[in-house]
Order: sequence, then C-alpha cells, then structure tokens
Amino acid sequence: MLLPEVETPSLLIREVRHSDWHAFAGYMSDPQYRRWLDLPRSRFADERGPKYLVASARADQTNPRRRSYLLTAARRDSNEPVGDGFILMSRYRVAEVGWGVAPALWGRGYGTELARLLVGMAVERLGAKSVTCKVMAPNLASRRVAEKAGFAAEGTNPAFATSDGRQVAVHLFKLTRVSYFEAPY
Repeated sequence: MLLPEVETPSLLIREVRHSDWHAFAGYMSDPQYRRWLDLPRSRFADERGPKYLVASARADQTNPRRRSYLLTAARRDSNEPVGDGFILMSRYRVAEVGWGVAPALWGRGYGTELARLLVGMAVERLGAKSVTCKVMAPNLASRRVAEKAGFAAEGTNPAFATSDGRQVAVHLFKLTRVSYFEAPY
C-alpha cells in the first residue's frame, strides 16, 4: 500500500522517489544533520548512504507486508525536497516515527508540519494504536517538535546504544490513538 500525497500549509509529503536521493545527500551529509541520526555517522558522509536508503525504501514499496515507510517532505511552491520522515509499524500496531529537515531550513516550522503529518498517517492510514518517537536529549528543537505534534514525555533512556556504538541519553515520547483524536485541530 502506497501512502497518499498530503499537503500541509508549506509542504507536500509523499512516498520517497528515486530522484530524491540527490536532495537527501545534500543535507544528510551536513554534520549538523548527521549528529542527530541513530545511524553510523559515516554512512551518510557521502551520496552512497542516501542512494542506498532511497533504493531500499523504493524496493520495499511493492512489498504487500511492508512495515516501513520513508517519506519525502517537499516544499509546496517548488516541489524541492527539504526533509524526510519515516514510519515503522510493529505487528502490534505501534508506530515509531522520526523526521529530519535540512539544517539550512531549521526554525521555519517544517519539522512540526512533518511530525504532525507522520502521526496522522500512522494513526489514520496505518491504524496505529499508539505512536512513539525518540529524541536525543541534547536535541531541544526536536523535543519541542515532538511536544507540538502532541507527544507526551514517557521517560528517558540515559544510555541508549546507537547503531554506531555511541551511548546517548534519549527522551522517549508517546501519543495514543485516543489522545490523537481528542486533540484540538
């Protein structure tokens, strides 16, 4: 199942396309962006990481049992990719979401629009009972985005092991389906 394209006030959110890898490589190679990734930092130091990420996500789009969704956030006025988001569904209908925006565009509200839409897609399109996200403790901007998107703090893992072997403090957030539908528009 492909997720539909959805417009927010500033963005068009859609499933990733092959051509998106180039824009992803542009901002994912930025050290400011990479410092918040739970991936080996070297993986996105050049274009190979984003190319592989996009190719893998595109191949998964045809899997009828897929549980992972990679989305592109493009500016509505130019269709230029400015960010990305993911939804990972568990078989227990719990979704994990994450988002990223090109560092040159931080502070413009794109992250909040993207996070809110990821939550909406997880709940309304994919049937999630709850949605979670992890934010590295020093990343205050993403913490504010999570709160604006309706997430409630669930706790902190002081020694979260990242995939590249680092240990970082991570704030855990959760939003239930009930709280999503009870939230004001």
